[in-house]
Amino acid sequence: DGEVNVSSFEGVFPREEILAMAGKVTYTPQEGTEFPRGFPGRLEISVKSGKVLKASVSDVKGSPSRPLTTEEIRRKFEINALTRLTPKAAADVVGVVDRLEEMSNLTSLSGTLGQIK
Repeated sequence: DGEVNVSSFEGVFPREEILAMAGKVTYTPQEGTEFPRGFPGRLEISVKSGKVLKASVSDVKGSPSRPLTTEEIRRKFEINALTRLTPKAAADVVGVVDRLEEMSNLTSLSGTLGQIK
């Protein structure tokens, strides 16, 4: 489905198609990286035609050098929060978090988080 979130790990796991793909994967640690200051990655995919597709990043998305946008953070929160919170409660949490710097205590946040499905 193109997403990795809490729902990816619920239900029957691992799914057959994931196991089939995982059986084709190998991993080789990269030498000379900036780890742990950065998390570089390189991917090589060999397709049936023999062609090798390659891609690399100097640091993963979500790291300090490649931060998520505010919208990406909210979307990630919403996708995961909706597995345990009602849509209203998830929206309320976002509203409270948006006002954290103005708040003198976290009573409204703890009350909002208590609205579990």
